[in-house]
Amino acid sequence: MSEDVKELIEDIVEALDTADSQNLESVEKKLLLHFSDYTSDESALVMEALPYETRLRVWKYLPVTKQKDILLEMHADARESLIDGMSSDELVELIGILDAEDLIELWDELPESLGEYALVSLDDKQRKYFDQAFSYHEEQIGRYINFDVLSL
Repeated sequence: MSEDVKELIEDIVEALDTADSQNLESVEKKLLLHFSDYTSDESALVMEALPYETRLRVWKYLPVTKQKDILLEMHADARESLIDGMSSDELVELIGILDAEDLIELWDELPESLGEYALVSLDDKQRKYFDQAFSYHEEQIGRYINFDVLSL
């Protein structure tokens, strides 16, 4: 995979460097095609390996559902840099698709006001999961437990 990732990064940088207002749509399609071939954790590695400015430019082309999946797989520093680079509207759109488990994972990187907005947007069941998880210290496993349990 490392050779594939290296080639992908080179393709992304080249595509963005040669992009102008006439071919932005083709660049977007090319980027989406590249990222659709990779899992979320592989895509996160690619995003982390990109130079900062390129990472921010690529990020704008990805659909919000892909952004969410990638953010959840990224390391905190890279994740925080992307969240900081997003507009309020983009963050609100992202928050709209988070469940309690996702919100717990992203909580520390979200601006405080948007974290509160995200809590309010959770339904009662998800809010209960969030509150239950946050009753544990961040170093305890109960904080990150998956609440989707099937009982027979």
